[in-house]
Amino acid sequence: MPSGVAGTPLGVVAPGFSRARRFRPDIEGLRAVAVALVVAYHADHLAVPGGFVGVDVFFVVSGFLITRLLVDELQQSQAISLARFYARRARRILPAATLVSVVTVVASALVLNPLAARTTASDALSASYFGLNYRLAAEGSNYLTASLPVGPLQHYWSLSVEEQFYVLWPALLLAASMAWWRRRRAPSVAGVATVLGVVLVGSFAVSVLQSATSPSWDYYSLLSRAWELAAGGLVGLALPHLRRLPPAVAAAVGWTGLSGIVLAAFVVSDATPWPGWATLLPVGATAAVIVSGSGLVLPASGPERLLGTPPFQFVGRISYSWYLWHLPVLVLGAAAIGHALSPVQTVAAVALSFALAVVSYTLVEKPFRHWDVLIRRPRRGIAVGGALASVAMVAAIGLPSAMPALAGTGPPATLPPSATLTPAAVRSALVAGLATTAVPVNLEPSLEGAAADVPIVYDDGCALAYAPTSGPPCVFGDVGGTRTVVLFGDSHAAQWFPALEELSGRYHWRLVSLTKSGCPAPAVAVDQGNSTAPYPQCNAWRTWAERRIDRLRPALVVVSWDRLFATSATALPGARPEAPVWTAGVAATFAALRGSGAKVAFISDTPFVPGPTCVAVHLSDVTSCDVPADRASLLPQVKRDEMAVARADGVHVIDPTPWFCTSRGCPVIVGNVLVYRDTEHVVPQYVDWLAPMLGADLTAILRSR
Repeated sequence: MPSGVAGTPLGVVAPGFSRARRFRPDIEGLRAVAVALVVAYHADHLAVPGGFVGVDVFFVVSGFLITRLLVDELQQSQAISLARFYARRARRILPAATLVSVVTVVASALVLNPLAARTTASDALSASYFGLNYRLAAEGSNYLTASLPVGPLQHYWSLSVEEQFYVLWPALLLAASMAWWRRRRAPSVAGVATVLGVVLVGSFAVSVLQSATSPSWDYYSLLSRAWELAAGGLVGLALPHLRRLPPAVAAAVGWTGLSGIVLAAFVVSDATPWPGWATLLPVGATAAVIVSGSGLVLPASGPERLLGTPPFQFVGRISYSWYLWHLPVLVLGAAAIGHALSPVQTVAAVALSFALAVVSYTLVEKPFRHWDVLIRRPRRGIAVGGALASVAMVAAIGLPSAMPALAGTGPPATLPPSATLTPAAVRSALVAGLATTAVPVNLEPSLEGAAADVPIVYDDGCALAYAPTSGPPCVFGDVGGTRTVVLFGDSHAAQWFPALEELSGRYHWRLVSLTKSGCPAPAVAVDQGNSTAPYPQCNAWRTWAERRIDRLRPALVVVSWDRLFATSATALPGARPEAPVWTAGVAATFAALRGSGAKVAFISDTPFVPGPTCVAVHLSDVTSCDVPADRASLLPQVKRDEMAVARADGVHVIDPTPWFCTSRGCPVIVGNVLVYRDTEHVVPQYVDWLAPMLGADLTAILRSR
């Protein structure tokens, strides 16, 4: 985001296209609005539910400024110096970004739990080569990692999007101009406008289509964000045609645009598919504000009258540094005090981030941008940028290696042999687990690897992600077996797959896996992931899965789900209005499954126990992570209601609580196995071990009349 000389006074004639204002006070003020919205959103997303639109404002502004800069250079010198361009970007972006990244990584090692500190370092590494947006997209698309808390460097994703665009944009711009140049004696903006138009239309189409199918990739991907930068670029190309915009019209357009930005911040929320159709509001509104200040005669009553005031100009100048600092201070501040920030503490954290922004702008950002030695020698600027990126990489890689190893030092332990497992043996192992203090040296899975330790159905596409509404055959066990067993439900059902696969091989069952992330089996409407976004794909998939079960005519359907969905479930169209939503949905699903002619086994939800995050903090005394039995079973009344509905509908109930807890509590480690990969999903190793216990119940159900 280049800066320039002082702006043109309001109410006077502005320079023409060839002598366009190098500095736009209205755009500097727009930066202030954008960063204020983003900071407010992260400070209190309930008060400003759509404050994240500030990022969209930044994208449009960046697209406008960079495109205008490149086109001016192309028209004046009939060439673009890539060295100067990337040197400017390096001076503009990397000094402050490196400072905040390194400070945040070090601070995270001091105040965050070891696993979170390592994740922050990984984020810093991805940000150092501008790849964080795709790392976050991949994590967000995985239901099993979507519940991870916001990291202190997560906001660097937008820098990654911008820099990815600018890696490609100068070369595309030059090539497009050259294609027209061959037919003329001077470079033309026609080629540039054509390419920008194609980028805008194509990227916008991607953003609309992906908003319903792959929301995480839609939010973070360059493919679905490039149209916002292209929109700003097209406004930049249109400047010659905006010179004679009547001041009264310009003022109306500008105030309408500024009002649209503010309106978007309060009418959209996390539940709004983003980016997509709704993103047209802040993008179009930002473009309108820029258009307003682009005329030959500036409107004396336009939005620049507000945006050009000293407070807006000052905040706009430090907006980049404030954007960098605000989230680390908010996240690390909450971690340091051990709980969510109170309103007063939030205000203090925002004020601290603002002060840090002023200091870093004054001492780091501004000096690097105007360092004459780097300006005169672009290659030096690029070299300094590379050195700064290397510093960020070294910090991100080196600090975790300097932190204490996340390895157990306790004596090795083992689980009783699974082949001879009995209820008494399970109870004995649980009692021993409650007596475990130091983490066993042979812990499985490792603390760092636990998050990725999932059943194989996640690798072969049989545990569906959010977008699909139907799935592949997913037949396991004895594929030629005459008795079919179906596993049906969400991730809390999928976690039982390892035991069912082992049992299917032993008893020659034909096992069919029908599971989908974040989609519980009860016939209710739920939100997608941890957001309030609608999840219509869940309803469509559930209908498809029930029809497939009807066609399979299985001997047994094993169903399970995450009980916490009961807190946010809403009734589907046609549901009985007089019944509680969740229990009505449970009853409807049980009736549908029983209608297939199959016997139905309902595995009640597993207890909730702290996982790797807690253990990483208490390596020498994991008893701090064990949970009393009465606190491990969340929503106990819902559990009783589910069981009552199941028994009334002739469904067999399996309560797995005795496999995880005794009356004394629920251990986080049993033998040498870390029971949970997070707070709610059981690791495959432990489920494998429990196969005989589950098998005894399921074979008894199959034998029953």
